[in-house]
Amino acid sequence: MLTAIFCQGCGNSKGNGNTAPDAAVPNGTFPYVTPPMYITDPVEEVLYLSEHFWDNYIGNAKKDTALLSIGKEEFRNAYASYIQILGTVEPFVGTATGKSGDAAKKVIGNSHKEIFAVADSLYLAGYRQPLMGLIELSEAFLYNPNSPYLNEELYIPAIEAILALKSIDSLHKMQHKYQQMMVMLNRKGTKANDFKYEYLLHKGTGKAHSTLHKTKAEYLLIYFNNPGCASCKEIQQALADDPIVNGMIESGKLKVLSMYIDKDEAAWRERFDSAPSNWIYARDYLNQFETNELYGIRAIPSMYLLNSNKEVLLKDAQAIKIIEYFNRTNRSGNISLQN
Repeated sequence: MLTAIFCQGCGNSKGNGNTAPDAAVPNGTFPYVTPPMYITDPVEEVLYLSEHFWDNYIGNAKKDTALLSIGKEEFRNAYASYIQILGTVEPFVGTATGKSGDAAKKVIGNSHKEIFAVADSLYLAGYRQPLMGLIELSEAFLYNPNSPYLNEELYIPAIEAILALKSIDSLHKMQHKYQQMMVMLNRKGTKANDFKYEYLLHKGTGKAHSTLHKTKAEYLLIYFNNPGCASCKEIQQALADDPIVNGMIESGKLKVLSMYIDKDEAAWRERFDSAPSNWIYARDYLNQFETNELYGIRAIPSMYLLNSNKEVLLKDAQAIKIIEYFNRTNRSGNISLQN
Protein backbone atom coordinates (compact mmCIF):
# COMPACT_ATOMS: atom_id res chain seq x y z
CA MET A 1 0.00 0.00 0.00
CA LEU A 2 2.79 2.41 0.92
CA THR A 3 4.63 1.75 -2.33
CA ALA A 4 1.48 2.24 -4.40
CA ILE A 5 0.71 5.59 -2.79
CA PHE A 6 4.31 6.71 -3.06
CA CYS A 7 4.44 5.87 -6.77
CA GLN A 8 1.08 7.53 -7.41
CA GLY A 9 2.13 10.79 -5.79
CA CYS A 10 5.71 11.00 -6.96
CA GLY A 11 6.30 10.51 -10.63
CA ASN A 12 9.93 11.64 -10.51
CA SER A 13 12.90 9.57 -9.37
CA LYS A 14 14.36 10.26 -5.94
CA GLY A 15 16.60 13.24 -5.60
CA ASN A 16 19.51 13.95 -3.28
CA GLY A 17 17.46 15.55 -0.55
CA ASN A 18 16.69 18.84 -2.27
CA THR A 19 12.91 19.27 -2.47
CA ALA A 20 13.00 21.91 -5.20
CA PRO A 21 10.67 21.02 -8.07
CA ASP A 22 12.15 19.07 -10.93
CA ALA A 23 12.90 21.40 -13.84
CA ALA A 24 11.28 18.88 -16.17
CA VAL A 25 7.88 19.29 -14.53
CA PRO A 26 5.72 21.08 -17.12
CA ASN A 27 3.63 24.13 -16.30
CA GLY A 28 0.22 23.25 -14.91
CA THR A 29 1.53 20.02 -13.34
CA PHE A 30 1.65 19.59 -9.59
CA PRO A 31 5.30 19.61 -8.38
CA TYR A 32 5.41 16.50 -6.19
CA VAL A 33 8.09 16.19 -3.54
CA THR A 34 10.33 13.11 -3.49
CA PRO A 35 12.10 11.85 -0.36
CA PRO A 36 15.91 12.11 -0.29
CA MET A 37 18.03 9.09 -1.18
CA TYR A 38 19.06 8.34 2.40
CA ILE A 39 15.46 7.51 3.41
CA THR A 40 14.89 3.88 2.48
CA ASP A 41 12.28 2.75 5.03
CA PRO A 42 8.77 2.90 3.47
CA VAL A 43 7.16 4.31 6.60
CA GLU A 44 9.86 6.97 6.99
CA GLU A 45 9.18 7.88 3.36
CA VAL A 46 5.51 8.36 4.15
CA LEU A 47 6.32 10.45 7.21
CA TYR A 48 8.59 12.62 5.10
CA LEU A 49 5.95 13.02 2.41
CA SER A 50 3.25 13.89 4.94
CA GLU A 51 5.43 16.70 6.32
CA HIS A 52 6.80 18.00 3.01
CA PHE A 53 4.09 17.16 0.47
CA TRP A 54 3.27 20.81 -0.29
CA ASP A 55 6.79 22.26 -0.13
CA ASN A 56 7.23 22.57 -3.89
CA TYR A 57 3.77 24.04 -4.43
CA ILE A 58 2.58 26.35 -1.70
CA GLY A 59 6.06 26.69 -0.26
CA ASN A 60 7.33 28.22 -3.52
CA ALA A 61 4.16 29.92 -4.78
CA LYS A 62 5.16 33.39 -3.59
CA LYS A 63 8.41 33.16 -5.54
CA ASP A 64 6.92 31.42 -8.57
CA THR A 65 3.29 32.45 -9.02
CA ALA A 66 3.09 30.31 -12.18
CA LEU A 67 2.58 27.39 -9.78
CA LEU A 68 -0.84 28.82 -8.97
CA SER A 69 -2.00 28.10 -12.52
CA ILE A 70 -2.44 24.40 -11.72
CA GLY A 71 -5.89 23.26 -12.78
CA LYS A 72 -8.60 22.08 -10.40
CA GLU A 73 -8.39 18.45 -11.51
CA GLU A 74 -4.63 18.33 -11.09
CA PHE A 75 -4.95 19.94 -7.66
CA ARG A 76 -7.70 17.50 -6.72
CA ASN A 77 -5.55 14.50 -7.70
CA ALA A 78 -2.66 15.86 -5.67
CA TYR A 79 -4.91 16.33 -2.65
CA ALA A 80 -6.16 12.75 -3.00
CA SER A 81 -2.54 11.54 -2.89
CA TYR A 82 -1.91 13.70 0.18
CA ILE A 83 -4.91 12.25 2.03
CA GLN A 84 -3.87 8.69 1.19
CA ILE A 85 -0.40 9.42 2.56
CA LEU A 86 -1.80 10.87 5.80
CA GLY A 87 -4.12 7.89 6.09
CA THR A 88 -1.13 5.55 6.25
CA VAL A 89 0.77 7.45 8.92
CA GLU A 90 -1.00 6.47 12.15
CA PRO A 91 -1.63 2.73 11.54
CA PHE A 92 1.97 2.01 10.52
CA VAL A 93 4.01 4.38 12.65
CA GLY A 94 3.90 2.51 15.95
CA THR A 95 4.93 -0.90 14.62
CA ALA A 96 7.38 0.15 11.94
CA THR A 97 9.28 3.09 13.47
CA GLY A 98 8.70 2.94 17.19
CA LYS A 99 6.99 6.31 17.14
CA SER A 100 3.79 6.56 19.14
CA GLY A 101 0.30 7.18 17.82
CA ASP A 102 0.46 10.62 19.46
CA ALA A 103 3.59 11.38 17.45
CA ALA A 104 1.77 10.40 14.28
CA LYS A 105 -1.15 12.67 15.15
CA LYS A 106 1.31 15.49 15.78
CA VAL A 107 2.82 14.99 12.32
CA ILE A 108 -0.65 15.09 10.74
CA GLY A 109 -1.73 18.09 12.79
CA ASN A 110 1.41 20.07 12.00
CA SER A 111 1.07 19.24 8.31
CA HIS A 112 -2.44 20.70 8.19
CA LYS A 113 -1.45 23.69 10.32
CA GLU A 114 1.48 24.62 8.12
CA ILE A 115 -0.23 24.17 4.78
CA PHE A 116 -3.28 26.23 5.77
CA ALA A 117 -1.10 28.93 7.35
CA VAL A 118 0.92 29.39 4.16
CA ALA A 119 -2.24 29.31 2.03
CA ASP A 120 -3.71 31.92 4.39
CA SER A 121 -0.79 34.27 3.76
CA LEU A 122 -1.16 33.73 0.01
CA TYR A 123 -4.86 34.61 0.27
CA LEU A 124 -4.02 37.84 2.11
CA ALA A 125 -1.52 38.63 -0.65
CA GLY A 126 -4.26 38.27 -3.26
CA TYR A 127 -3.79 34.62 -4.28
CA ARG A 128 -7.05 32.96 -3.24
CA GLN A 129 -6.91 29.68 -5.16
CA PRO A 130 -4.75 27.52 -2.84
CA LEU A 131 -6.73 28.28 0.31
CA MET A 132 -10.14 27.98 -1.34
CA GLY A 133 -9.05 24.69 -2.89
CA LEU A 134 -7.81 23.31 0.42
CA ILE A 135 -10.99 24.26 2.28
CA GLU A 136 -13.24 22.82 -0.43
CA LEU A 137 -11.31 19.58 -0.86
CA SER A 138 -10.73 18.88 2.82
CA GLU A 139 -14.48 19.00 3.37
CA ALA A 140 -15.32 17.05 0.20
CA PHE A 141 -12.77 14.30 0.86
CA LEU A 142 -12.71 13.97 4.64
CA TYR A 143 -16.14 15.12 5.88
CA ASN A 144 -18.61 14.28 3.11
CA PRO A 145 -20.35 11.07 4.30
CA ASN A 146 -20.40 9.72 0.73
CA SER A 147 -16.69 10.20 0.13
CA PRO A 148 -14.56 7.04 -0.19
CA TYR A 149 -11.86 8.99 1.69
CA LEU A 150 -14.15 9.87 4.63
CA ASN A 151 -11.94 10.27 7.70
CA GLU A 152 -13.10 12.57 10.47
CA GLU A 153 -9.89 12.07 12.47
CA LEU A 154 -7.96 13.62 9.59
CA TYR A 155 -10.59 16.35 9.21
CA ILE A 156 -10.28 17.49 12.84
CA PRO A 157 -6.82 19.10 12.38
CA ALA A 158 -8.02 20.58 9.08
CA ILE A 159 -10.98 22.21 10.87
CA GLU A 160 -8.70 23.51 13.60
CA ALA A 161 -6.46 25.04 10.94
CA ILE A 162 -9.46 26.58 9.15
CA LEU A 163 -10.77 28.13 12.37
CA ALA A 164 -7.35 29.72 12.93
CA LEU A 165 -7.28 31.43 9.51
CA LYS A 166 -6.83 35.19 9.48
CA SER A 167 -8.35 35.69 6.02
CA ILE A 168 -11.76 34.17 6.84
CA ASP A 169 -14.16 36.06 9.11
CA SER A 170 -16.08 34.50 11.98
CA LEU A 171 -19.36 34.46 10.05
CA HIS A 172 -17.90 32.22 7.34
CA LYS A 173 -16.36 29.99 9.99
CA MET A 174 -19.73 29.16 11.57
CA GLN A 175 -20.31 26.09 9.43
CA HIS A 176 -16.88 24.78 10.37
CA LYS A 177 -17.61 25.30 14.07
CA TYR A 178 -20.73 23.17 13.59
CA GLN A 179 -18.71 20.54 11.72
CA GLN A 180 -16.19 20.54 14.56
CA MET A 181 -18.97 19.77 17.02
CA MET A 182 -20.20 16.91 14.79
CA VAL A 183 -16.81 15.24 14.35
CA MET A 184 -16.07 15.41 18.07
CA LEU A 185 -19.15 13.29 18.83
CA ASN A 186 -18.30 9.64 19.57
CA ARG A 187 -14.72 9.88 18.35
CA LYS A 188 -12.67 6.76 17.82
CA GLY A 189 -11.36 5.57 21.19
CA THR A 190 -14.08 7.29 23.24
CA LYS A 191 -17.13 5.71 24.82
CA ALA A 192 -20.16 5.91 22.57
CA ASN A 193 -23.13 7.93 23.79
CA ASP A 194 -25.79 5.76 25.34
CA PHE A 195 -29.38 5.71 24.05
CA LYS A 196 -32.58 3.76 24.60
CA TYR A 197 -34.20 1.64 21.92
CA GLU A 198 -37.26 -0.46 21.30
CA TYR A 199 -36.88 -3.77 19.45
CA LEU A 200 -39.14 -6.43 18.03
CA LEU A 201 -39.03 -9.93 19.45
CA HIS A 202 -38.77 -13.14 17.45
CA LYS A 203 -41.27 -13.24 14.55
CA GLY A 204 -42.49 -9.79 15.55
CA THR A 205 -44.77 -11.24 18.24
CA GLY A 206 -43.96 -8.49 20.72
CA LYS A 207 -41.47 -5.79 21.59
CA ALA A 208 -39.05 -4.96 24.39
CA HIS A 209 -36.76 -2.13 25.43
CA SER A 210 -33.08 -1.82 26.22
CA THR A 211 -30.15 0.60 25.99
CA LEU A 212 -26.93 0.63 24.01
CA HIS A 213 -24.74 0.23 27.09
CA LYS A 214 -26.81 -2.70 28.38
CA THR A 215 -26.41 -4.61 25.11
CA LYS A 216 -23.66 -7.07 25.97
CA ALA A 217 -21.29 -8.35 23.28
CA GLU A 218 -17.59 -8.57 22.57
CA TYR A 219 -18.30 -6.40 19.53
CA LEU A 220 -21.40 -4.35 18.79
CA LEU A 221 -22.17 -2.94 15.37
CA ILE A 222 -24.68 -0.08 15.39
CA TYR A 223 -26.24 -0.01 11.95
CA PHE A 224 -28.28 3.16 11.44
CA ASN A 225 -30.48 2.47 8.45
CA ASN A 226 -33.77 2.94 6.73
CA PRO A 227 -35.38 -0.40 5.80
CA GLY A 228 -36.46 0.93 2.42
CA CYS A 229 -33.13 2.28 1.12
CA ALA A 230 -31.25 0.36 -1.58
CA SER A 231 -27.81 1.02 -0.08
CA CYS A 232 -28.97 -0.40 3.24
CA LYS A 233 -30.02 -3.64 1.55
CA GLU A 234 -26.63 -3.91 -0.18
CA ILE A 235 -24.79 -3.45 3.12
CA GLN A 236 -27.03 -5.97 4.84
CA GLN A 237 -26.23 -8.51 2.12
CA ALA A 238 -22.50 -7.78 2.21
CA LEU A 239 -22.35 -8.39 5.96
CA ALA A 240 -24.44 -11.54 5.68
CA ASP A 241 -22.24 -12.93 2.88
CA ASP A 242 -18.92 -12.49 4.69
CA PRO A 243 -18.04 -15.78 6.46
CA ILE A 244 -15.99 -14.16 9.24
CA VAL A 245 -18.61 -11.53 10.09
CA ASN A 246 -21.45 -14.02 9.80
CA GLY A 247 -19.54 -16.54 11.93
CA MET A 248 -19.01 -13.96 14.65
CA ILE A 249 -22.71 -13.14 14.68
CA GLU A 250 -23.62 -16.81 14.87
CA SER A 251 -21.17 -17.36 17.75
CA GLY A 252 -22.57 -14.40 19.67
CA LYS A 253 -19.27 -12.49 19.67
CA LEU A 254 -20.75 -9.82 17.43
CA LYS A 255 -24.20 -8.30 17.76
CA VAL A 256 -25.74 -6.09 15.11
CA LEU A 257 -28.09 -3.40 16.38
CA SER A 258 -30.18 -2.35 13.39
CA MET A 259 -31.39 1.15 14.34
CA TYR A 260 -34.22 2.98 12.61
CA ILE A 261 -34.26 6.65 13.66
CA ASP A 262 -37.14 8.00 11.56
CA LYS A 263 -40.73 8.22 12.79
CA ASP A 264 -42.70 5.89 10.50
CA GLU A 265 -43.23 2.98 12.87
CA ALA A 266 -45.54 1.19 10.43
CA ALA A 267 -42.87 1.15 7.69
CA TRP A 268 -40.33 -0.11 10.21
CA ARG A 269 -42.60 -2.93 11.39
CA GLU A 270 -43.62 -4.15 7.95
CA ARG A 271 -40.00 -4.70 6.90
CA PHE A 272 -39.10 -6.76 9.97
CA ASP A 273 -39.19 -10.04 8.02
CA SER A 274 -36.55 -8.79 5.56
CA ALA A 275 -33.96 -8.27 8.31
CA PRO A 276 -31.62 -11.11 9.39
CA SER A 277 -33.19 -13.03 12.26
CA ASN A 278 -29.98 -12.86 14.30
CA TRP A 279 -29.88 -9.05 14.31
CA ILE A 280 -31.52 -6.78 16.89
CA TYR A 281 -34.25 -5.01 14.94
CA ALA A 282 -34.70 -1.71 16.80
CA ARG A 283 -35.94 1.84 16.52
CA ASP A 284 -35.61 5.18 18.28
CA TYR A 285 -39.04 5.26 19.95
CA LEU A 286 -38.15 8.37 22.02
CA ASN A 287 -36.94 10.57 19.13
CA GLN A 288 -33.52 10.90 20.76
CA PHE A 289 -31.80 11.41 17.40
CA GLU A 290 -34.14 14.15 16.21
CA THR A 291 -31.77 17.02 17.10
CA ASN A 292 -28.74 15.15 15.71
CA GLU A 293 -26.68 16.07 18.77
CA LEU A 294 -26.32 12.50 20.03
CA TYR A 295 -24.48 10.90 17.09
CA GLY A 296 -24.45 13.53 14.35
CA ILE A 297 -25.85 11.16 11.73
CA ARG A 298 -25.30 12.91 8.39
CA ALA A 299 -26.32 10.13 6.03
CA ILE A 300 -28.12 6.80 6.05
CA PRO A 301 -26.76 4.15 6.21
CA SER A 302 -24.15 4.77 8.88
CA MET A 303 -22.25 2.25 11.01
CA TYR A 304 -20.35 2.39 14.28
CA LEU A 305 -18.30 -0.54 15.57
CA LEU A 306 -17.87 -0.73 19.35
CA ASN A 307 -15.91 -3.02 21.64
CA SER A 308 -17.22 -4.66 24.81
CA ASN A 309 -16.72 -1.42 26.78
CA LYS A 310 -18.75 0.46 24.17
CA GLU A 311 -15.68 2.33 23.01
CA VAL A 312 -15.71 3.36 19.35
CA LEU A 313 -13.43 1.27 17.14
CA LEU A 314 -14.76 2.53 13.81
CA LYS A 315 -16.98 5.57 13.30
CA ASP A 316 -19.34 6.12 10.37
CA ALA A 317 -17.52 3.30 8.59
CA GLN A 318 -18.34 1.77 5.23
CA ALA A 319 -19.25 -1.93 5.09
CA ILE A 320 -15.93 -2.80 3.47
CA LYS A 321 -14.09 -1.23 6.42
CA ILE A 322 -16.12 -3.29 8.90
CA ILE A 323 -15.45 -6.47 6.96
CA GLU A 324 -11.74 -5.63 6.58
CA TYR A 325 -11.46 -4.97 10.32
CA PHE A 326 -12.83 -8.38 11.29
CA ASN A 327 -10.93 -10.25 8.60
CA ARG A 328 -7.69 -8.54 9.62
CA THR A 329 -8.33 -9.19 13.31
CA ASN A 330 -9.18 -12.81 12.57
CA ARG A 331 -5.92 -13.28 10.64
CA SER A 332 -3.96 -11.87 13.59
CA GLY A 333 -5.52 -14.52 15.84
CA ASN A 334 -7.42 -12.08 18.06
CA ILE A 335 -10.80 -13.58 17.16
CA SER A 336 -11.95 -17.10 17.80
CA LEU A 337 -15.31 -18.11 16.42
CA GLN A 338 -15.66 -20.84 19.00
CA ASN A 339 -18.04 -20.19 21.89
